[in-house]
Amino acid sequence: MRTLISMILVVALSTLVACGWHSDGGKTLEERYPHDDGMPTPKDTQEPKDVSNEPDDNKPDDSESASDDSESGSDDSGGRPQLDCSDGQPAVFFGQWAVELVQHGTFSPLGSPLELTITDHFIVKTDTNGFHWEFCDEKLLVDNDGDFDTFVTVIPEALKKAPKTGISAVSAECNRIPPQTIKWTWGLEDPNVNPLPTEDELEGHWDQDNDGNPGVTLSVESPIAGQRYLARRITFNLFDSSSGEDSWEGILDFQIEESGLGASSAMLKAVVPITQNHMKTSTYRVYRTDATDCASLMSSK
Repeated sequence: MRTLISMILVVALSTLVACGWHSDGGKTLEERYPHDDGMPTPKDTQEPKDVSNEPDDNKPDDSESASDDSESGSDDSGGRPQLDCSDGQPAVFFGQWAVELVQHGTFSPLGSPLELTITDHFIVKTDTNGFHWEFCDEKLLVDNDGDFDTFVTVIPEALKKAPKTGISAVSAECNRIPPQTIKWTWGLEDPNVNPLPTEDELEGHWDQDNDGNPGVTLSVESPIAGQRYLARRITFNLFDSSSGEDSWEGILDFQIEESGLGASSAMLKAVVPITQNHMKTSTYRVYRTDATDCASLMSSK
């Protein structure tokens, strides 16, 4: 049997050589279909790396990613997001950039599941550990059988301006947002505290917005007007980004944990779990903007 296979291989190779193929098939392919070095090669799907408890040590390789133009601080990126990877300098974005996280979920405040979309907006800021997202606002859209005004919440200004409200230590490279896991917390100094504090056991909570109430305060306008005090932890899995015109975009998974720490009305104390709706794609987008701060960014939303 081995002899027969060997004979078949010899005949096949002889035929290829007769047709003009070299014994080195790669050389023949290169001659007939020259490789275009300007085209990117596909990347395998990568799992997110958890960077929530460690600084960003990913130092981009200047020899591969930075050009003479980037070292001088000019933007020759053709409109695509790039980072300045100059020697000895933290990676910084050219121009102004913003972030949008779109989370599709479901919850059941009235018994039957309702679809909701949470959209969080950030302005990009940089530091020596990479870059972080300064929180601007959160928009909640609940589809109650075509009625989108049944459930309305508002982020108070005190929460927007509270210390450490944004997402820190997000890992960035010169040509992409790499896969990673990040944690975003409200009312918690330690993102890994477990279990979350409760109204009866407040140990571990943080009056982050400094308004005299535990955790952070969320204003509710409908269906019952009032305030909720809560602690929240959201875990985001960011998957490898793709580069588009003036943006980086990618898919995300999320998990929301929330604990009620009190309310202005007993009817607002209940915590209704939010779960990801996998029938819709949740996404993140880092994009170029003319806005220089949160006020100018949200004026166009």
